[in-house]
Amino acid sequence: LTLADRWILSRLNGVIDGVTKALGHYRFNEAEALVYDFVWHDFCDWYVEISKPQIIGKTRGATGMILINVLEESLKLLHPFMPFVTEAVWQNIKERDSIMTANWPVPDKKRVNKTAESEMDAIKEIVVSVRNLRSDMNIPHSTKLVARAVPLKKKIEGVLSAGRRYIIDLANLEDLVIDKDFVKRRGFASIVLENLNIFISLEGVIDLDAERKRLTKKKESLESQLVFTEKRMKDRNFTEKAPEEVVNAEKDKCARITEQIERLEITINEIQS
Repeated sequence: LTLADRWILSRLNGVIDGVTKALGHYRFNEAEALVYDFVWHDFCDWYVEISKPQIIGKTRGATGMILINVLEESLKLLHPFMPFVTEAVWQNIKERDSIMTANWPVPDKKRVNKTAESEMDAIKEIVVSVRNLRSDMNIPHSTKLVARAVPLKKKIEGVLSAGRRYIIDLANLEDLVIDKDFVKRRGFASIVLENLNIFISLEGVIDLDAERKRLTKKKESLESQLVFTEKRMKDRNFTEKAPEEVVNAEKDKCARITEQIERLEITINEIQS
């Protein structure tokens, strides 16, 4: 089994256990949240995307069977909340008896693999970080990037090697070079994570001066919004008389704008350096 296969099977069995316990204690909201998060994020957002090259290339191995198995077990978990949709999908996989007659999933604790989960979490963090950098620098997803990964701990080297193909495919990289001796130079943007640094070559990708001006203008616009929002939050007529949800929404807005400004400052400094 691949790393992604071991990860999704581990997550599936953990979720089966969690949903079963939550339903047994009548915590329906918790059960629904657990299965939703697993199906929408772990399965659809990540595992299906990771599996596409194998399925398209017809080198399915165990992955094809795992895709169907995880889908079917997920449908059983979803059935109490979405009976008609899950029945329709269940029959669309193949014609058979109603999903209502199928056995409820039983967790296989031997499939729970915390190492695989930890390694996939690290890979997902790298992919999300590269996607965020694309967004911050207005780089289209279709533009392939060259990345250098500098591991700071020996353990992460193995994770990078095992997940290199996943990172290249999901972050749409031309190449990912693992080089612990690489030193950042001009024309590279950096991503600083807990156990490694990633450097993305911007040469020929963007006009650095034009991008710096664009981001500076965007930062100034956000700073103006922040001044207005902070002024409103200091107005006692607003904080004391407005509904609590409106005040909380303004607080959240302040936090989001502040975070955006901080990210823009980091990106602008990267371009200037």
